Amino acid sequence: KCLKINQTPTNMNPNYNAPPAYNNQGPPPAYNNQGPPGYSNNVNQAPPPAYNNNNNNVASSSSSSPVVGQVGVVMDKKGKGAMPNDDEVLNDAPDVYKKLLSKNGVNKNIAPTANAVPQEAKIQASPLEKAILDNIVFTEEEARISLANYVAKTWFKKRGLENKIDITKITASNTFVVTLQTFDELRTLNEDFRPYRLTEFVDSIFMGTPPGAWDVVAVPNQMFKNQIYTTRLPHTDHVRWCHRCGGDGEIRCHRCHGKGKIQCTHCHGSGHIHETIHKDGETIKKEKKCHHCHHGKIRCPHIGCRDGWIVCDTCDGHRKLIHFIRLDVIWKNHIKETVIQGASNENDDERDNLLPSASKISNADGPLLHSEEAVQLPIINDGMNIRVNQEVHEQSNQILQNSINPAALLHRQRMFIRGVPVYKAYYDWKGKQKIFFVIGTDRDVELVDYPVDIIRVLVAIVVVLLIIAIFIGLCVGIYYII
Repeated sequence: KCLKINQTPTNMNPNYNAPPAYNNQGPPPAYNNQGPPGYSNNVNQAPPPAYNNNNNNVASSSSSSPVVGQVGVVMDKKGKGAMPNDDEVLNDAPDVYKKLLSKNGVNKNIAPTANAVPQEAKIQASPLEKAILDNIVFTEEEARISLANYVAKTWFKKRGLENKIDITKITASNTFVVTLQTFDELRTLNEDFRPYRLTEFVDSIFMGTPPGAWDVVAVPNQMFKNQIYTTRLPHTDHVRWCHRCGGDGEIRCHRCHGKGKIQCTHCHGSGHIHETIHKDGETIKKEKKCHHCHHGKIRCPHIGCRDGWIVCDTCDGHRKLIHFIRLDVIWKNHIKETVIQGASNENDDERDNLLPSASKISNADGPLLHSEEAVQLPIINDGMNIRVNQEVHEQSNQILQNSINPAALLHRQRMFIRGVPVYKAYYDWKGKQKIFFVIGTDRDVELVDYPVDIIRVLVAIVVVLLIIAIFIGLCVGIYYII
């Protein structure tokens, strides 16, 4: 049940005869497996070998001329990237990109592909981590203020203790946050379909050879930002009867099950309504005809239902579907982060085993010690070049080892190393030794076994019980009213 192709392309002979497969009302042999040869459903299309080499050459297209796609659409807000200047784009881009970008002037929102980006790393490193503790002074008064500000934002923590507790000492330690961002591109081919309209041109396999997944030109709007772009792969269209309605354009209504009428909700299908009349102290029951229906049935209220049939929601009543191969281009910014907690500067007691949570440290502010960006960041083991210090350098190499997806095209990587100062305050409260942490330059606080305000807890319990009682009362009242 495949549609004959009656349209003749402008670049073909007007006397062109359709292939024998179409004269027999069937799809061409290439589509017996739901697509052109070599394309399977839901398979990640790995980049060609030329993409895996760190050079400025782009893999050659299997077709005579590459297919130009549109720019990707931004999906969420993860990651930020700096845009190259106009000269860098035009000088380093392949010929096909030069034509695309110089046609109407350089588009400021289009970033070059990975192979058009210079290979050398851009490193900006500040002084070592000694500056964290040497240049940031933290006093006992600041510890009390930070504690008071944090407790004021909570519900059940006891307030006013910042001036009552006895802070015995404060120790400081260096903590480092290593963040690696890997921006890559993944392409997949999937079969898709949509309603077919008679006036629509069918770009079938007879119009040309379908290009490969990596032959379609698509560039991201911005580096280090999640984006997605979908398009129809050229020369992969073929028309079939709708599999939902079988080519009828209509399906049975699920409300009336094809009957066109449903049971009346007023008389429950009896066609009569029982009415009770009170007159002269007597109760008279009277039966009258239901004026809402006809013999207990009413017309199906479903929108679009005509005698039990509705328009097929798959083909929209057009009876046929055009199947094609859909190309999905996904640019994703993969973020890996590790927290390295350093040792304290002083010899502490048994409470030294307590450390702040990694999430608190990761979200805290701190000075940037090292930044690095390149197409692919190297794993350095020469013993000469060290990122910040030896421990941070080893963790950086470890996070770089498994950061690249072999099935995706790598565009760019960048790494940030921040130093986050962590202060541990030791205090005594009612004969118990406790601690709390002040993290980062923004003075975030993490409490460990901090006293709870019992009055606030009791008030919260009473409020919850009142809400439950009011809800139960409303439900009981509505039940008796009905």
